[in-house]
Amino acid sequence: MSEYNHSWLKQLNYDPIAPLLEKSDDAFKLKVFKDLCDREVPFESGGTSEEVLRLVRMQEPQGFWKYPKTRNTMDLSNLNQYQSFRNLGKLVEMYNLDRSHSSVQNAADYFFSVQTDQGDFRGIYDKQYTPNYTAGITELLIKAGYPDDKRILAALDWLINNRQNDGGWALAFRTKNYNIDVTYDYHKTIEPDFT
Repeated sequence: MSEYNHSWLKQLNYDPIAPLLEKSDDAFKLKVFKDLCDREVPFESGGTSEEVLRLVRMQEPQGFWKYPKTRNTMDLSNLNQYQSFRNLGKLVEMYNLDRSHSSVQNAADYFFSVQTDQGDFRGIYDKQYTPNYTAGITELLIKAGYPDDKRILAALDWLINNRQNDGGWALAFRTKNYNIDVTYDYHKTIEPDFT
């Protein structure tokens, strides 16, 4: 049995931790140490990775990452928010960085700057409500060390107050039978039908 004294390991026929730690991917090893071995993993462990250094270099001073330009005429500000969501996810989920790392703190500041007065993180779908991205961004910010921040609490309140009558969530524009094109052509917020 493993050197780690976890009750869940006793229920297994063999110890899966040792083979997992033999993997060459440093980010994977960090996740094993943190999630399976309950070891404190200082952000410096992941912060020296080439991918982390690359992401930090690419981050704009305002805390966001630019979406790779693919079209000449398209406004990329909404896609910059999407790219920032993806890259913050890598830093937090793959490399265990938190708000003590300046890049994560800058990204959090950016997301809080685009949060609406209602509490949601609107922008990836232009002016349209995005319960999916609001939930995802909120989750990353909680994992990054902002669980008790009043802005996170506002996002959670927004999510609770914008549930469909069946208890789930939907993109408001889809409840009114619009497709994704409305996010490019219609720059007014479409209110949801909760039924």
